[in-house]
Amino acid sequence: MQIMDLGKCPVLVPRRSQYGEHVDDHQAQIARELTVRSLAVTAEADELTLDHLLLSTRSSISRTVLKT
Repeated sequence: MQIMDLGKCPVLVPRRSQYGEHVDDHQAQIARELTVRSLAVTAEADELTLDHLLLSTRSSISRTVLKT
């Protein structure tokens, strides 16, 4: 959240319960919602590419969006 407060678009790689990384998939649910709202870029760990990182650097977040 602090990164978004700075106007930056984070790249999120949620941990998955199916791999024993977490007890449930709440990180994936949050990441999906932030991506739908254009507040983050989400990728699976084994699918993360340079394109995800470049998309993130080309995106910015308005502070007014975060307050709604």
